[in-house]
Amino acid sequence: MPLPFPVRVALAEPVTDLPVGDYAWEWKLDGHRLLLASTETGPLVHAGRSGRDITRLFPDLTAVAEQLEVGTVLDGEGVVHHNGRIDFGAMQSRALASPRRAAKLARTLPAHFVAFDVLTHRGQDRRGWPYHRRRALLEDLVAPVGPPLQIMPMTREREQARAWLHDEDLAAAGVEGVLCKPWAQTYPGGRRGWLKIRPSAPRDAVAVGYTGRARAPARLIVDLGDHLALSTPLSVEHRHLLAQALDASGSGGRAETARLDDGTVYWRLPRPLPVEVDHGTTRHAATTVRRLRPDLAD
Repeated sequence: MPLPFPVRVALAEPVTDLPVGDYAWEWKLDGHRLLLASTETGPLVHAGRSGRDITRLFPDLTAVAEQLEVGTVLDGEGVVHHNGRIDFGAMQSRALASPRRAAKLARTLPAHFVAFDVLTHRGQDRRGWPYHRRRALLEDLVAPVGPPLQIMPMTREREQARAWLHDEDLAAAGVEGVLCKPWAQTYPGGRRGWLKIRPSAPRDAVAVGYTGRARAPARLIVDLGDHLALSTPLSVEHRHLLAQALDASGSGGRAETARLDDGTVYWRLPRPLPVEVDHGTTRHAATTVRRLRPDLAD
């Protein structure tokens, strides 16, 4: 039975460390989520998250889809390589271009499709298969086609996945993290059934504000030197400690409000608060509070 479009793709929940368990570990690339399909009416290229039909914008990937068996739908990342690395901006320019520029851009900024899952094969829905069966089928489908169709690197070894996270050469090439997929899991379409971890580096910083209420602060506004960053949600422990500090200050921390460049409104802290944070090293950098250091405050 043909798969109806648009398809609800699987999503990933961000976590801060590699979980322990029966997982497959894959690279997470800095590309565009795409679906590549060969149908009875012709090849299709769809944006994975929005479901937008962008077939006319990618004649190079359309040519790849034509080499697949009819009734095949692959899930993966569309990427453009430029100056030795994956160039997200170049891929974005491809996805936003007008159809009349598509042929020229396919020559000057050729795209690759890095497949990591197979949703249908020969018209049969394979989303109910466990991951390891879908992966084996995917390897069989990709091998005879070759570039610009590739398969996402995968390992069963947790320590190998950890090494990938700390590999500076991979990061420089555009590998922005690791995806964790349960080995026996069916395809989790439309929900956050996978996990994703991005590399981060610990550093000292200063918190200058917070969101939420004085008795239940939600996030910190962290001064990273060159910009202010909204942290990920605070842990229960950090919320409690910050609420105590605000109560002890006597002001509740609500002397005045301010606004980030993206419009986020926050409360200024009565005095800067030293913190230790993990700050991501990729384009989608997140700032996670590791420790509050009121002992270092002036």
